[in-house]
Amino acid sequence: MKEIPILEIPIYSMSPQKFSDKWNNFFKNNFPQNHLLNDIKRTYYPLNIWQYNQIIGYITISCSKNDIWFEEYLSFNKEKFWFRSKNKVFVQKMNLNGFHFRIEPDDTNETIRNQILEWLDYLLDDKIFKNRYIDRSLFDIQLHNLDIIKIINEL
Repeated sequence: MKEIPILEIPIYSMSPQKFSDKWNNFFKNNFPQNHLLNDIKRTYYPLNIWQYNQIIGYITISCSKNDIWFEEYLSFNKEKFWFRSKNKVFVQKMNLNGFHFRIEPDDTNETIRNQILEWLDYLLDDKIFKNRYIDRSLFDIQLHNLDIIKIINEL
């Protein structure tokens, strides 16, 4: 059975606001009233950029001719993720046996989209995501505009 990924959602170690607050506190506590603060901030570049650097996993949504599948890729080599880390965090595929739903012949794109959202909400209720930031902004736009039926018919 051919299965192709159609959507991915990044999982971040923390929200952009929390990340920014941590960096601001770091600079404030370590370089108080320093006239060279902008130069100092540049020395921490790109560590102090949130987007992409704080990703610790993904939720991937794939489809086959008859099913929509959900997969988690997460890092579990650490309990805590540091905002200033220079170390690469590796992700691994988590076992989500049975986390999929069947596409019925009379399903519409809207029906499939709604089911994806329901299943995703159920998945995100897991305690593993409690202190994580799930960035659904791009996912919501893509899902709304995705022609899932067309993709399925081309498989």
